Parts: sequence; structure tokens; C-alpha cells
Amino acid sequence: MDRLDELEQRLDEYRRHSQTAEGVALQKLQQYPQSNGELSPVEVLRRELLRHHTRTLLLGEIKQWIEELKGLRLYQLYALPDIDHQGGPIPHVQQHMTEQEAIEVNATYEANNERLRWKPVDLFHEEE
Repeated sequence: MDRLDELEQRLDEYRRHSQTAEGVALQKLQQYPQSNGELSPVEVLRRELLRHHTRTLLLGEIKQWIEELKGLRLYQLYALPDIDHQGGPIPHVQQHMTEQEAIEVNATYEANNERLRWKPVDLFHEEE
């Protein structure tokens, strides 16, 4: 599924960026002189706040992607009947999309007087 591939690519991209940022931060930290004392409570809180904030942002984005994937359905392209043709499903033309995407594409087809429409595929009951 294209959306799952996209999610996997985006997660890989996040991981690469995170590793790069971690490497840069580590290099910068190594340039500073070693502290003789322990971290102050404020420094510990700042570090923890940044760590949790970053995690919260990432988890929020992952949740958004999961919600997008949950909204996907399989749609079949249909030709509407007219004087010359009986209409019906167009073989081998299916696509995963959200209901909103299907509505928008079908509205465009209708506005352009095209005789095509996307209809959801019922995976449990085949058409007779």
C-alpha cells in the first residue's frame, strides 16, 4: 500500500535526521570544557523537557499518520451506463484513498461530464 510505504519512508527519514542531529549535538558538547560538578536541577529539568517535548511531537505525528491510514479504503473505478455502454466496473483499476479524496475526485469527474466514478469495494461481499 502506498500510504504504508510513505509512512515507512517518513519514519526512516525521521530516524536519519535524528541520528544526524544527535551526532552534531554530541560534537558540539565535546567542544565544551568538562564540568567539574553535576548538572543543576534546572539543567536536568531543561534536558528532560526537551527530550519529552521531542518525543511528544514525534508521537503526535505518528498518531496522525495512523489516523490517515485508518481512513483508507479500497475503491474501484466504475463507468456509468450511457446510451452506448452498459457501464460497470473497469477491470484492474482499484486504488486506496480516503472517503474525502473519493468525493473530491468524483466531483471533478462530474464537473467535467466524465462517466467515471470511484466506489468503495466491499471486501466481504462480491457484487453479483
